[in-house]
Amino acid sequence: MSRRTATINQIRAFLIEQGIAVRAGARALRKSLFVILDNRKDEISPRMAKLILGLDEDWCHLDERVETVTGEIEQLSHIEPKCQRLMSVPGIGPLISTALVAVIGTGV
Repeated sequence: MSRRTATINQIRAFLIEQGIAVRAGARALRKSLFVILDNRKDEISPRMAKLILGLDEDWCHLDERVETVTGEIEQLSHIEPKCQRLMSVPGIGPLISTALVAVIGTGV
């Protein structure tokens, strides 16, 4: 997650260097990135555009990895009895339950 955030921040920083500010949030950047690159070709050099597109590819790859790992964690939480017990507590979901079971185990 931190690598994904860093990649998003790098894209924002490169755009800000070009005088282009994008509304906060990853979704806003994702939604407007290609529009910006297309509409501001005269302001963004081809090299800079290529660099930003490379970072966007990295971002997409990181999104896929996060989704894969999240899916694995959710699967594990649904088959592990200790996780199921923990998830019966309001506010505890798959991520927290698997983390607690990994750290505490049986509690013995």
